Amino acid sequence: MENLVNNIYAKFFVMVLSIISPFIYMAVGGDQDSISGYWETPIQPLFIFVNASTSYYLFSIKNWWIPAFFLMLLTSFPVFNFFIVHNIFAIAFFFFCGVSILKSKIKIYIFPYLLSLIPLAFGSLLWAEVIGIVTICLFHLHRYIKYNHIQETRTK
Repeated sequence: MENLVNNIYAKFFVMVLSIISPFIYMAVGGDQDSISGYWETPIQPLFIFVNASTSYYLFSIKNWWIPAFFLMLLTSFPVFNFFIVHNIFAIAFFFFCGVSILKSKIKIYIFPYLLSLIPLAFGSLLWAEVIGIVTICLFHLHRYIKYNHIQETRTK
C-alpha cells in the first residue's frame, strides 16, 4: 500500500479542504474574531481534522517542516485556554509559511501572502488569516500541479 502522504488524491483532498474550510467554519460556526475561535464551536472536529491533515501533509515537504510543527502546536493549544502560547505558535506558523514561500521556486505567492496583512490594519484578524490560508493553499496547489506535470513528462 502506498504511503498516504504520497497519494495524489489524499494531497489534493487536503489542499481543497484547506482552501474551503475557513468558509465552512464561517458558514456553520458564525462570526468569530479569528480562525482559532472556531475551536469553541460545533465545527471543532473539522477544525482539528483540517489542521492535523495539513500538518501531516506539510511535514512531507522540504522547507515546510517548521510551519507544519507550529500548525500542529497551535492546534494542540486552543486559544481560549492558552491564549499567549497559542498566539505565539500562530504567529510563528504564518511567519515561517512566508519564509518557506520565499525559499521556494514559486516566489510570486509572497505578494498576495503579504497582502493578507492589510485586513489587520482594519482590525480583521479573521480575514487576514483567511487570505493567508487561501494563499498558502493556492501556492501548494500550484506546486502540486507543477510537480505532477514534471512527473508525467519524465514517465513519457
